[in-house]
Amino acid sequence: MELESLNDELMEKERQWDAWRATLEEEKNQAERRTREVQRLLDTEKQNRLQAQPKLCVEEPFNSMSS
Repeated sequence: MELESLNDELMEKERQWDAWRATLEEEKNQAERRTREVQRLLDTEKQNRLQAQPKLCVEEPFNSMSS
């Protein structure tokens, strides 16, 4: 009876471990999706800021010394 009880306990621990592992895997996948989404948002924001910057014109400096 002792061995059967230990086996049942071990099987229950294994079931709990598998459930915990599955939960952890799903949380990891969700975190990876959120990371990709945040990176996409950052990339979009960066592109928007670059496009919104005024274009700088390079002009010849005015030389007040020339006659």
